[in-house]
Parts: sequence; C-alpha cells; structure tokens
Amino acid sequence: MQSQICPQCKTESANDASICSNCFFPFNGTDKEKGVFIAQQIRNKSKVKDAAHGIKTAQIALIIISFFNGIAIVFLQNQIEIMAQFVFFILLVIATLLVTKKPVLVLSIVLSFFGLLYILMLLFDRNLFIQGLFWKVATIISLGYGLNSVLAARKAEQISPYLAEQSTEKRTPKKRDDILD
Repeated sequence: MQSQICPQCKTESANDASICSNCFFPFNGTDKEKGVFIAQQIRNKSKVKDAAHGIKTAQIALIIISFFNGIAIVFLQNQIEIMAQFVFFILLVIATLLVTKKPVLVLSIVLSFFGLLYILMLLFDRNLFIQGLFWKVATIISLGYGLNSVLAARKAEQISPYLAEQSTEKRTPKKRDDILD
C-alpha cells in the first residue's frame, strides 16, 4: 500500500487519506484551500511563539515590581507595614517563579490582585492612586499582554493538535539519553 507525506508536518499517511491524520492538511483540497490552511498554521505558530514572549514580558514586569517592593521595605518605619510589605514581596517572588509553569493561573491571580488594589486606591485615596500612575498602567498592560498571549496560544493549540504537540516538545527539555539514542 502506498503512502503520501504531508507537506506541512512531514507525517506519513495512507494514499487514499483526504486529510493528514496529524495536522489535518487537506490532501484533496484545492490549491486555495491548501494555501489557506498553511497560512492559518503559520498564523497559529506565531501565536504560540508570541505566548513565550508574553510570558517573558510578564515575568520581567513581576521582577521589576518585586525589586521595587523589596527596596520599599527598607524605608518603612511601622512593623505592621514592614511585615505586610515583606509578605507581598514574597508573594511576588513566588509569582515570578511560577509564571512560566502555570501562566494562566498566576497571571489571572496577579492581575486580579493588582486590579482590586488599584480600584481600592482610587476609591479611598486618589492621591495614592495618581502617584506612579504610569507604572500602574504599565504593570496592568504588561501582565495583561502576557495573559492574552497565553490564552491566544492555547486557543491555537486546541484548533491544531499538531501545534500543541510541537509546542510541548519545545518546552520539554531533552534528556541526555534521548539525544544520544
């Protein structure tokens, strides 16, 4: 029995197959349908790549926020404020470390927390809200960009199991034994 090789994912499929069993490339489609499919795959691949950039951007924002929060502890006088600031600092460091492992969960929690904090500032102390407004907006935008990128990549991976498989392979570090085999 003859087989055909998918031009998109290079998987071997039965000669009578109408679509690739791995990436769903339309073997029997018109040139236009094949072109549209490949264009969608390219667009979806870029969404997956953008997710990595979005996570990195959010992680950098969390590092900067953690750094300035850690510095602020030095200037506080009240023990309760110092303890609260220290707990907040530790939570930010933990979020920074976990954002690459569970980006949707971590970014959702951190964005919700900052959103609530900024709303409370706006309601109870407008001067405190206005101080550093640029940094507050930059924080929300960078964390929101990271979350949006991850969600778009997840959606693209759900559409194409082939992309999900590829992105998982890229994230999984190769073991020395696997490389040598």
